[in-house]
Amino acid sequence: MREYGIVLELSDNNAIIGIERNSACSKCGACEPDSGHFQMKVSLKNTMNAKPGDIVELQLSSIKFLKASVILYLIPLLALIFGVALGYGVGIYLEINREFCGIICGILLTFLAYLLIKMKEPKFKKDIDLTPQIIGVYSDEKGECLYGK
Repeated sequence: MREYGIVLELSDNNAIIGIERNSACSKCGACEPDSGHFQMKVSLKNTMNAKPGDIVELQLSSIKFLKASVILYLIPLLALIFGVALGYGVGIYLEINREFCGIICGILLTFLAYLLIKMKEPKFKKDIDLTPQIIGVYSDEKGECLYGK
């Protein structure tokens, strides 16, 4: 996944980069939203010696993004499906309303899946580094690549 941003300022060995928010990255949690809701700020290691005003190209590994998506979306979906099936079976066994029991178990397991994900969030953040890397620096006047690629 590639994005472009503008270097806003430098801080130690990091570059503070403003990135326009889009639908794919708006809720991933890797960046902090700015006071204006259409731009995010992210602090990245300035490995390409970018200067304020430079346009930088950022890349986030597709594999890492896919792993995060599986954790956030697929696990709760599977918990919902399993919960509905389990609840339906329990409803038959206990001779109570199968649909109601399926709904309750599905919602309960989905909630538990999100709770488990939230509890394991620090481990996931450590294991799946969702920090983009600066892969190119462009001058702000001509759009020519100065470094990288």
